[in-house]
Amino acid sequence: MTITATIKEINAKHITVAYCQDEQCASCGGGGGGCSHGFKQKDTTLKARNVRNLPLQVGDTVELFLSSRKAIGAGFLMFIVPLLLFILFYYTGQSFLNIASEPLKVLMGTGGLALGLALNLVLRLAGRGGDLPDIVKKSG
Repeated sequence: MTITATIKEINAKHITVAYCQDEQCASCGGGGGGCSHGFKQKDTTLKARNVRNLPLQVGDTVELFLSSRKAIGAGFLMFIVPLLLFILFYYTGQSFLNIASEPLKVLMGTGGLALGLALNLVLRLAGRGGDLPDIVKKSG
């Protein structure tokens, strides 16, 4: 997936960029830097990596690339792992701990869900940006 975005902030670890998700912006290709057609923009910000060490400044328009593998992996980690842990904890309470009370089984499942979300957070913080999109070129 390729995105055109505008650099908003640069620091030592990552670069914060903004891009517009509206269809009007996609047709223009303005990259979230300002709308020449007067449309109200809904910019989305995200962090990216400058793996090619391009000379960049705030306000530059850049092209980002996020591989399908990274996108699917992030989605799996964010949505599927917590759901699987909810199911696992729910049925563990039912089958192995012989909990008959439905609220307690749901509470155990919710604990699994919370564990899955915490695991996601820990892996993201420990990953040092490996799942961030890469800046591949500077436009204009």
